[in-house]
Parts: sequence; C-alpha cells; structure tokens
Amino acid sequence: MPFIVTAGGINTRGEWVEPRYSSTFLFPVKALSNVFRAKFLSGLIAAHSRGDLKLPDELTQFSDLCAFRQWLFHTVPKAWVVYSKPPFSGPADVVKYIGRYTHSTAISNNRIISVKDDTVKFWFKNTRNKSRWETSALPVMDFIDRFLLHVLPKHFHRIRYYGFLANGQAGRHIPAIRQPLNDQATPDPAPLKEQQPRCPACGKGKMITILVLDGHGNVVKEDLPKIEIKQISAKAREP
Repeated sequence: MPFIVTAGGINTRGEWVEPRYSSTFLFPVKALSNVFRAKFLSGLIAAHSRGDLKLPDELTQFSDLCAFRQWLFHTVPKAWVVYSKPPFSGPADVVKYIGRYTHSTAISNNRIISVKDDTVKFWFKNTRNKSRWETSALPVMDFIDRFLLHVLPKHFHRIRYYGFLANGQAGRHIPAIRQPLNDQATPDPAPLKEQQPRCPACGKGKMITILVLDGHGNVVKEDLPKIEIKQISAKAREP
C-alpha cells in the first residue's frame, strides 16, 4: 500500500519543524534499517505473546516465549538492509506517482479493442513475457466480474489521512503550517530583477518570464498581468 510521509511535522507549540536533511532525504538509511529491524522483531514477539503467531510443525519447540526470544537472538541477522529509493524531483511528481494508485481504474478505455458477440477483446501487459503488450479476450460477464474485483467495498476509504492531515486536525494546523512555508518559498523581489537573463540575440534586453510550464505542458506559474503581455506584443511588432 503506497503512502506519503511529509518531510516535517508539528511540535508541541504548534510550529512546523523540518528534519535536518529534509532537502535531500528524510531518514538516514542505516538508522532506518536499525529502527525497522527493532520494530519488526518487537511486533513479532508481541504477536507470539498474544498467541497470534502460528508456528509450523518443525518450529513447535519455540512455542515457549523465552525459547522463541533466544531463537530470534541467535538466528536473526544483526544488520538488515532496507531498500530506499532516491527522492522524487518534486511534490508534483510525488502526487502524480501516488495518483496512479489512488485514482486509476482497473483498465483504461484505450486498452479495450472491441466488444463484439458478448466478448471483450483488450490489451494487457504480459509480465511473464518481458512485459510485452499482448491481446486477450473474455466473455462479457467474466470481464465485468474481474473488473468489479477492483471496485472498493461500500464505506471503504480509498485515501486516509493521519497526523496533522487528519480531518479533526487539518483545519487547525494547516493554516499555521502554510505561513512559514510560504515565507520560505517567497524570494526577495530585488535579487530577481538583478538576475533577469539577457536577450541571447542582442545581449542588452532583459528577458521577462511570462509563463512557467512543467514537463507535461501544464502552466505552473503565470504572474505577468495581461496588460503587460499586450504591451510586449505591441513592442515586438514595432520596426
């Protein structure tokens, strides 16, 4: 189950606090490995003490909790390796990545080739054959049955929020969090004017940013007023 962890949190005074290395990573990998190992073994021992852990026949000699603890101590490796991927390039990419899990359907319309003679023909990716795209066909009712397996049960929450994002906390904490983050993100306008790039053609005129687009062609920023755009366009037509 994918989830997003914020690079920061609220302290006891209601202030936003960022981790020491939040600009590059959230947790050191070695420290994360040690904590994960400790939490995993603690949960395993707790499940054994509650009687929730079902041991196979060849491990019945560890039904006693003390014997089980000793077995873990001598058997489980001291150093664990936790796989940690590099951070994404930005919040927008994180949202798009997680959105594929939370808002995608079981099969998109462009993968359905045809619906004819009570049979649905569609494309699928065969992971057993080098992830190649192949075609398959199913009776309509079988196709619907498989599709409905991906529909969440009634009252099931697709997305859950915890911590300061929880429904009971968000209205109180989020406005207080946005203020310091906005202060950090708002640069001093004076240095920006000094750093305006020069025209590559004449080397004298200053370039003015009108639109900022992301890698998908979406407008990220549009600060220049329309009247200024018209003035610039008019000047561009002058001989």
